[in-house]
Amino acid sequence: MCQMAPSSQNLVTRSECCWDGGRGRGNQCKLCPLPGTTQDKKLCPHGPGYTTDGRDIDECEVMPKLCRNGQCINTMGSFRCFCRAEYTTDISGTSCNDLDECSQSPRPCNFICKNSEGSYQCSCPRGYVLQEDGKTCKDLEECQTKQHNCQFLCVNILGGFTCKCSPGFTQHHTACIESNSARSSEKRF
Repeated sequence: MCQMAPSSQNLVTRSECCWDGGRGRGNQCKLCPLPGTTQDKKLCPHGPGYTTDGRDIDECEVMPKLCRNGQCINTMGSFRCFCRAEYTTDISGTSCNDLDECSQSPRPCNFICKNSEGSYQCSCPRGYVLQEDGKTCKDLEECQTKQHNCQFLCVNILGGFTCKCSPGFTQHHTACIESNSARSSEKRF
């Protein structure tokens, strides 16, 4: 008998231990034989996933931490994982890995996408606001919502705004400065 892992308390046979993830067995932690060797064939004559007498090993019971983020399903000589949404199986079907939604096509977000364990988050660049669907961004109407610092006229543009001045004034950043020609004409009157 051996213990599969420090966190597992399940006792298993030598063949279960060596073929299903254990590295050693017994109180002295005798190392498992290397796969394909004569010792390995003596320990597991029926191959991986089977006991010495040919019975199927239920890996899902022996190793309860299999298929984290999914459900373990025992098969003859092996097991498979049925993963929760937002997770995908590896090429062997024996592990549930985080699905990177941000790298899929089409992308779930129309601007900025940040993947996280089992999910993702959409966000918008400056000048845009995230819609209720949590995925799409819409231009922020700074002029209508009074989110601008223009002295006179605000003109909305995609992703921002620009300031305009009345005739006779010149634009300087967000301020309007009286132009020289307007000043000189005022002095004449």
